[in-house]
Amino acid sequence: MKKLAFFILFVSLFLCSCGKKESKSDIDYIFLDRVGSMFYMEDYELFGAKTKNIDFQFVDYVAVQEYDLTKEIEGQELFYQKLYDITDQLLHLTDNHVLSGITANDPPDTDMEQVLAEMKKIYGDTSPELIAYELQLGSFPPPEYKDSGEIKVWAGDVIGSFIPQKDSDAYLKKWKLFMQELNEEEWASWDTFTQNARMQWVLWQNGKDQKRVMFFGSHAGICRTLHEQISGQQKKSFT
Repeated sequence: MKKLAFFILFVSLFLCSCGKKESKSDIDYIFLDRVGSMFYMEDYELFGAKTKNIDFQFVDYVAVQEYDLTKEIEGQELFYQKLYDITDQLLHLTDNHVLSGITANDPPDTDMEQVLAEMKKIYGDTSPELIAYELQLGSFPPPEYKDSGEIKVWAGDVIGSFIPQKDSDAYLKKWKLFMQELNEEEWASWDTFTQNARMQWVLWQNGKDQKRVMFFGSHAGICRTLHEQISGQQKKSFT
């Protein structure tokens, strides 16, 4: 399997200073649900600029596949509310949650060109365009981003380059648990999806009304999880 250096580099950049258990005092609150969590912080410095706010989204990819509304699970009384007291119990409930995305919103006066310069030092040259397949798009096609003065993107490898042809049907069956629209919409046919969707992508946006940096890595997490389930290989195959 190819190495996910791009993904690992981005994740390690944040986990070095924002590990869930290492910096509890820096977290403003946690939002927890049945299959994931979101850690929210304010005034966090990122790429040389202080953000307005930043949230880290985590997903338990195995729990998504086993989702059952009728099933009582540990910690249910803590779900769907802002949790300001970051206790060991709460952190225990998120032990299987994997970083899947980051959204950093910057103040209007942020020097986004400086932010871009710092990002290029880490990620290199930007990509000319990106079809941003997120999860649960419903009947709406994925947004497309093209290089401009307001938008810059970095695109990881396409998903199809990580899926063995002999296991393609098995991956499709399991991936539909995360994206029900697969093979239901023309833009979401399995072939189109695997040839265009990226394992991970990063967006830099310097708009008049919105300045932000976004990272999306759920497809890498899904692929890693399904690879273990289908082939029986360990996580080290993706590191």
